[in-house]
Amino acid sequence: MVEPLSIRAVVFQENGRWIAQCLEYDLCTSAGDRKELTRNLASQLRLQIMLDLVKGERPFQGLPRAPQKFWEMYSGSTPEEVVQVRGSWFENLLRSWRGLSRVQASIALAAA
Repeated sequence: MVEPLSIRAVVFQENGRWIAQCLEYDLCTSAGDRKELTRNLASQLRLQIMLDLVKGERPFQGLPRAPQKFWEMYSGSTPEEVVQVRGSWFENLLRSWRGLSRVQASIALAAA
């Protein structure tokens, strides 16, 4: 069974770096270029999912929403890219061992 997650993130540049701030969960990452940013964000989400599973929690369970200013930045933009995040072999093994469903996240990235 696949447990789908939809995550929105606002993307912007600050001090010469690309920033991606998730909205539903207060997670943020940065990179030197846009392509690297997408990879970093997907990696960060996979890592957070694995850490939560190791603790016996649902993915992102303890994370608050992003601050309101990021929601406002997102609402003034249009999603331009959707990234699919699927679990690693280790995460799938861990989920199977604990009898949990797989997680698949869809991230809508919108440039502010």
